[in-house]
Amino acid sequence: MSDSQNSLSSSSSLPVLETLPDLVTRQVAVQPEKLAFVFEGDQLTYRQLDDGSNRIANGLTSLGLKADERVGYLGKNAHHYYELLLGVAKAGGVLCPINWRLAVPEIEYILNDFKPTIFFVGIEFMDSVPALKEAVPTLRLIIPMEESDGYDGTYRTWRDSFPADPTGIQRNSEDDALQIYTSGTTGRPKGARLSNRSLLTAYERFRHHPTPNWNVWSKDDVSLIPMPCFHIGGTAWGLTTLAHGATGVIMRNFVPTDVLGYIDKYKISKLFLVPAAIQIVVNQPEVHDVDFSQLKFIFYGAAPMPLPLLETAIDVFGCGFAQFYGMTETSGTITALPPEDHDPNGNTRMRSVGKALHGVEIVVLDDAGNTLQAGEIGEITTRSTMNMNGYLNLPEATQTTLTEGGWYAQVMLAI
Repeated sequence: MSDSQNSLSSSSSLPVLETLPDLVTRQVAVQPEKLAFVFEGDQLTYRQLDDGSNRIANGLTSLGLKADERVGYLGKNAHHYYELLLGVAKAGGVLCPINWRLAVPEIEYILNDFKPTIFFVGIEFMDSVPALKEAVPTLRLIIPMEESDGYDGTYRTWRDSFPADPTGIQRNSEDDALQIYTSGTTGRPKGARLSNRSLLTAYERFRHHPTPNWNVWSKDDVSLIPMPCFHIGGTAWGLTTLAHGATGVIMRNFVPTDVLGYIDKYKISKLFLVPAAIQIVVNQPEVHDVDFSQLKFIFYGAAPMPLPLLETAIDVFGCGFAQFYGMTETSGTITALPPEDHDPNGNTRMRSVGKALHGVEIVVLDDAGNTLQAGEIGEITTRSTMNMNGYLNLPEATQTTLTEGGWYAQVMLAI
């Protein structure tokens, strides 16, 4: 039996994922003491992740969090980010991670857009809190993720003051579960409302269809999570790790030498990077001292891979490469260029972003909305259960972007 057939057999026997918390409860049922995340010396098992997120949910409900209410997070990567994401979902709320690279006025705009009353803030950004509290009238509770002057207690002390019992709050697959803001390169950032269903489709799509060999996971896999969680690529890569019952090693920041050290120390088998980050890593002098024998695949996205870089990366890492293409509004990856199509000498497929994944429809349209043939230039549109629910507070933008029949117009040229 092939790897893909084995994966089909095992995945089809697992409980269906309906909401984000199911990612963890499914693993607690079969491997509660398995490590879910490792972060700066801390280890978090699936049972601890489930209990911690239950405590958060109980804490939020005690504060009066309402269904679909947004909760803010301004912080760098950490295992507690995923615990918070799951806890907010269990409380019926929606977590909104904020791009910490933005200037304070830009963060103020985003906060005033989704109007949180509860705001979790990383230690690196506590200096911005006074200005944010003054500019955002809805904020009534700031919870620092780590110890900070002027604040009593921390995220951990707050969390652990509540019981680990399930809240019993019910959510459905169409409810919003996560809100990530777009980059705002053509205007103000827009809050993309991602549902449980859109986020979980990536892990359910192969339930009754063979999984490509490059996408087969085992519980022995160890993934590296270096990309920022405020980006769909960062958050989704952590969720992918949980969905497969693997272990994720989280980096607070992307640091090239640390990437190499983590690969060596934790025997990383899979990781996701952008090509610019791959370029920086392969140029490190220490790269030739690292054991890459456990590394199976490097997945990349957000930009094409230059052929010279691909050739160097294949030589250095000795693993397979796969390109992911997607966006915030599609909850992540909708097409993939598999390892077998990666040729450092170049080929037609290397000029593309691969093929649509199972369940994803893609067509190219002209200005009149007519479907074009292969090789013609037009606008890419896509339809799948991964499409967002819409943009928060922007009904006209939502109506323009999510067209009749469930298609998402990407405003991107296909050549």
